[in-house]
Amino acid sequence: MANAADEWKLLSAFWLVGLARRALEIGADYARERIQFGVPIGAFQGIAHPLAECAIRVDGAELLCWEAAWAHTEEPRRFPLLASMAFSWASQTALLTTDRSLHTHGGYGFSTEYDIQLYFRRARALSSLAGGAREELQAVAERCLDPESSELLLGRA
Repeated sequence: MANAADEWKLLSAFWLVGLARRALEIGADYARERIQFGVPIGAFQGIAHPLAECAIRVDGAELLCWEAAWAHTEEPRRFPLLASMAFSWASQTALLTTDRSLHTHGGYGFSTEYDIQLYFRRARALSSLAGGAREELQAVAERCLDPESSELLLGRA
């Protein structure tokens, strides 16, 4: 049963990564299209830099998900820890990315005519399932403090 929960965490993490990636695309597209003061708003550092940070976080979350997926077959003892790490990081990333993308839209972001509000709501809902990122961070910390699990994390077992 525990393995099924860990697999669910990993699948949900991949879902959150895809959600965050699409939310980032929506925000970046809007930043390129919206003209203010004669230039696209994406030209302003206050818009471009937060979106660029989100792009880095989304890539990192995806890599962590793939590492956990690899461990599922190649190093099964490390899988539960990596699945928890992937879910936690993907949850945090999806929340931040959808928030920043929504704010890029300004007041339009909450309007039902723009899809970004759907991604914002979905990220909030999916990230809160099974206790959310905070509970997973606690699980990761407990596993890292356990001598046997910390050896697995470091790849020494």
